[in-house]
Amino acid sequence: MQMIATALKNRWNISESTKALVQRKMRNIVASSLIARNCIAAARVLVAADSVDARREGNDIAEESNEISQATAIMRETMRLPAIRESLAKMSDELCQPPK
Repeated sequence: MQMIATALKNRWNISESTKALVQRKMRNIVASSLIARNCIAAARVLVAADSVDARREGNDIAEESNEISQATAIMRETMRLPAIRESLAKMSDELCQPPK
C-alpha cells in the first residue's frame, strides 16, 4: 500500500481505471479489515488520491483564471482604441432603435 500512496503523491502515470480500482480496493479494506494497521494504510492511500485530485483541480482553476485575466486585459486595451469605441457607439445606437 505504501508503494501505491507513493505513486499517487509523486504523480506517477497511473491510468484512471487503475486509480479507480485501487480506490475501490482501499475503501473495501477500510470497511472490512479487522487489523487497524491495514485500515490506516488504506485510508492514507485514499487521502493521497484525494490530495492529488484536489491539487489537479486547483491547478485547472488557476489556469482558467489566468486565461480569463489575459482576455480581460486584451479587451481593456482594445476598448482604449478610439475607432473601436466609435464602432461600439454606432452599434449601440442601431441596436437601441425601435424596429422599423
